[in-house]
Amino acid sequence: MTLEPIPPVPPTLARLTEAAEVAFITEQNRAASQLYPDDGFIAESLGTGVVAITKPSFSRIKILTLERLFRGINLPPYINLCPFSHPTARQLFNERGYFVRGAISVYTLPLQDYENDKNDNDDNIEITCVQDTEKALFTEYSITGAKSLGRAVDLLETLAKCATLRPDTRLYFAKIDGQIAGSAGLAFLTTPFGQVAELYIDSTVPEFRGRGVQTALLRARLVEAKKAGVERAVLNARPGEGSARNAERVGFQLAYVKDTLTKVG
Repeated sequence: MTLEPIPPVPPTLARLTEAAEVAFITEQNRAASQLYPDDGFIAESLGTGVVAITKPSFSRIKILTLERLFRGINLPPYINLCPFSHPTARQLFNERGYFVRGAISVYTLPLQDYENDKNDNDDNIEITCVQDTEKALFTEYSITGAKSLGRAVDLLETLAKCATLRPDTRLYFAKIDGQIAGSAGLAFLTTPFGQVAELYIDSTVPEFRGRGVQTALLRARLVEAKKAGVERAVLNARPGEGSARNAERVGFQLAYVKDTLTKVG
């Protein structure tokens, strides 16, 4: 099978999506610091990016600063390196012994011309906004849907609780026959280049998989973002995962892929 090359991405789009990611991570760590005030969650600017310290163009000085921050909490650094960063960035990471551990696909969708193309399954799925009194329920179902994929429960709990604390985020349930079948979040991010809507923390209850739950949640959030006047939606997914296929199904296009770099020792 021949893979189609990714179309060239305008520099302005890359700057917008990366600025949105900086805003997203900064707000995420702010929420985490509310949950765990004694665990040292911080988000520090580094060049045009951000360093996120979580629970237990680059220069050499900045890389050493980054490594020192992570050594302080006995964790290896993980770097999501944008392919549009200055070439010397990768060279410097290579010299420091970093290697590629994984990748993240960055998807974008312009909302000006977006139309909600519902399918038959959507008629059987009800999308509702999560109320303040339902936030504990959101955390429960977010964990239920994702833990079966082999992810650590304590991490899933932290991510879900952070989403409930973020003032920039709207939360949603998908229901089938009155039962909660899935959940998701929509963050409205302000950047120097405009506002961006990031779709994240998607989760489907195992017994409802394969019934269009996440596709319905994606479409509903895109409609909400467009109504709010946002011009661009973004979504991050691991290459080849169901989230990536669902994103493409509703019209997202792959903008670029970021390598995840790390090192040992």
